[in-house]
Amino acid sequence: MADIYVYFYEKGLNILRPQGILSYIVTNKWLRAGYGEPLRQFFAENAVFEQIIDFGHAPIFEDADVFPCTVSVRKPESEGAEGAEKPEASAPVQVCPVPREHLENINLPQYINQEGYKVPWSRYSKEEWSLEPPAVDDLMHKLRSQGTALVDYMETKPCYGIKTGLNTAFLIDDDTRKSLIEKDGKCSELIKPYLRGQDIKRWSPDLQNLWMIVLQGVAA
Repeated sequence: MADIYVYFYEKGLNILRPQGILSYIVTNKWLRAGYGEPLRQFFAENAVFEQIIDFGHAPIFEDADVFPCTVSVRKPESEGAEGAEKPEASAPVQVCPVPREHLENINLPQYINQEGYKVPWSRYSKEEWSLEPPAVDDLMHKLRSQGTALVDYMETKPCYGIKTGLNTAFLIDDDTRKSLIEKDGKCSELIKPYLRGQDIKRWSPDLQNLWMIVLQGVAA
């Protein structure tokens, strides 16, 4: 089970001449998804990436939320073999995430030259691909190897979160919250701040004064 573009990647690289380059724009899900593991391994053993531009949650396409990324892949002179060292393992890959807030009126080539960074191709294998700068990736590796994962610390799997069942009724803005509390101060006990996915930044949340009415269930 995999998205159909996975097979276009493999076919494209197979028919490419040595030192030829192919470039696609597709969803970035294969970089980390379980179904992308065979494709990541195929690339790691048989190709060299020259560039990865990740647009993440940026609205590239108005009518679709597809998490697009573009890649430039080069076919080396000699393909790798199972268990062999990656071809040109020390080659640098230019990586550049493009945040949605920087997308409007952007000069993309200039932005990539200024904000992009080099990552050694040897970083990438069949495991999930990280697009973090080397310093951040080293820190994350240190945290994973020496720290305690949240699921182990809590001794349970984190829950998905609260579902309102009707956003238009239970999600309110700051003005509505203030109005309700002015009418009845006890409302403050039922109104809690909430975060959308886009408000959760790399190291801290970005609160937008959004609120949720949370009603605790009462047993009969």
